[in-house]
Amino acid sequence: MRARPVPMEQTLIDLVVDAMDAIEERRERDGARFQGRIALAITAVPPDFWQVEVGDHGCGVAPAIAPRVFRPFVSSKPAGKGTGIGLSIAFGLLRDMNGHIDLAPHRQSGACFRITLAKVAAVEAVAAG
Repeated sequence: MRARPVPMEQTLIDLVVDAMDAIEERRERDGARFQGRIALAITAVPPDFWQVEVGDHGCGVAPAIAPRVFRPFVSSKPAGKGTGIGLSIAFGLLRDMNGHIDLAPHRQSGACFRITLAKVAAVEAVAAG
């Protein structure tokens, strides 16, 4: 996968921290017995891409916020719990690596963010042109 290590690490950490916050918010709503999960998956997408998904079973992203979730200062967290810049920073970092992040459909409750990046061979082939 074609990614710079530090920006990719920052992006993944932000997504996992957001997932932990969403699980905690749902636990406060549903009770201490709620067992949240965070799942990471890396998948090859033929012919030239990798996808990294970070999903959780937390409180999810409200439909009213979903279309704007990557804009600066838009947050799905309660007031005072977030800055609203983590996802917009991740969006910019991935764009700078010729990648993309989107809010993917989630089979269950919670949220799933999908990162798409080119495979190294594909990037090198385009550069060699």
